[in-house]
Amino acid sequence: MKSGINKSLMNGACRHICANKRYFCCLMPITAIVDRYKQMPPYLKGFLLKATILMVVWQFLYHLVFVPTGIPDQQLKTLVGNITAKMLSLFYNDVQAVDMGYTTTIVVNGRRTLGIAPACTGLELIALYIGVLVCLPGNRKRMVLFIAGGIVGICLINSLRCALLVWIHTDYKMLFDIAHKWVFKLAVYFAVFGGWYLYLKPYGKRVEE
Repeated sequence: MKSGINKSLMNGACRHICANKRYFCCLMPITAIVDRYKQMPPYLKGFLLKATILMVVWQFLYHLVFVPTGIPDQQLKTLVGNITAKMLSLFYNDVQAVDMGYTTTIVVNGRRTLGIAPACTGLELIALYIGVLVCLPGNRKRMVLFIAGGIVGICLINSLRCALLVWIHTDYKMLFDIAHKWVFKLAVYFAVFGGWYLYLKPYGKRVEE
């Protein structure tokens, strides 16, 4: 009888120890992250804190406000479609940006070529670009100038990307997928990183001095 009780007590103790081990194993990465955060320089702590807050706010705004209302996706979709059509009209006779509801479709010489959906407007890329600038050091006037210039630049680059995709779809259709999924997407992100680099360049020189 006593041996049975002892075995049950030992089993219970083992389960308790195992549960505690799992708890501490889960807790260890969190404590390691906190310790690493405490060791970071103040400017990096501020950047990460701002970035986390902005990311949470953006996700709430995007999914609870922007997606249900379609603002500003609808306006950006129309803007990018119209600019794309203007660019293509320099090389093709009949180019139109037609609102099809969910997409703005580029029609070249009576043939549908490219549909610009809300995911293609560059809204999330604009938000990322602005969010990083807000988190980086620098004076407000410079930040506002770079935000305004960046929004215009991203819209123009995105429109150029769409125009080139229409051209590839029309004349070099076999290259469309790789251009759409990789080449032009990387080019747009490269331009965004270029904007961040130019914004930080004066600040980096001051740090070196």
